[in-house]
Amino acid sequence: MSPGWRPLWQGLLLCLAASCAAPRGEGVPQLRSAEELPAAHREVLAAWRERGADWPLVRERALEDPALRVFLVDNALVDLIRAWQRGDFTFADPGGYEEVRAEVVALGSAAAPSLAALLGVGNGYGPAIASDLLLRMGPAGVEALLSEASGADAELVRGQALDLLGGFGELSPALEERVRLAAVEALAADPAWIVRERAARTLARRARAGNPGTTGEADARLRSVVAALSRALADEDPAVSRAAAVGLGLVGDRRAVPALVNHLERVLRGDDLAAARAVQRGLETLTGVQGPRTPAQWRDWLRSSRR
Repeated sequence: MSPGWRPLWQGLLLCLAASCAAPRGEGVPQLRSAEELPAAHREVLAAWRERGADWPLVRERALEDPALRVFLVDNALVDLIRAWQRGDFTFADPGGYEEVRAEVVALGSAAAPSLAALLGVGNGYGPAIASDLLLRMGPAGVEALLSEASGADAELVRGQALDLLGGFGELSPALEERVRLAAVEALAADPAWIVRERAARTLARRARAGNPGTTGEADARLRSVVAALSRALADEDPAVSRAAAVGLGLVGDRRAVPALVNHLERVLRGDDLAAARAVQRGLETLTGVQGPRTPAQWRDWLRSSRR
């Protein structure tokens, strides 16, 4: 694949963002008539358009062939984007967004990487479509987003991928652990503040999500999350620090209270009122105690709660 090449569906999204006609020029593939396609591709395209009784069988055969799989996914995404552009959101509409979305979701892991690539395309259209479908794909969506969270060049894409990873329902313990590790690594090491901030939010949202396994495994996971968020309180970017403070409150593990109180003491030496409010909110959420308190008062509360 040449560096200048992009799938037709990406060109359509760029077209939507610019409100222009279909893009033409070097590196952008053009639509081809059915007569120009190989016979196997024509069969898949006809079955896709008709979606009759034999479509599930044709789809499965196409997914087993690498070239046909790419062809099918590309055409499905083109139809999906066109339906979005037309505003056909009714399931009863043949070829409407709801119907095509269900078909793309059924493609699962074959379509998930292309959908994840939409996070960086289309000035809002791409991320909206990608978010809608990837969250419906379950494990296939998680796998694609994990790849973008660690490997995408654009910081906004890495951040969006991490943010979406926080929105899934119950995952397997193994997949949940991979999401946690990806968020911990991004929070500690990603150079972009927005990625670290999204990682803090996702860590907090997933701290008690899914099926953690045994009680010991669940406790170890909580300890790891509390430790990562506690370290992030000292992040050089205030948005990341605030997200970590609020996140520690949402995690619900009172072992985070000392770290929050110590951070509150540091924050109150300066003039960052937003940071102070975030820490107070985290402490209130975590302890159930309402109203701001001084660090000394929080330490008194902590001592009394241990008796």
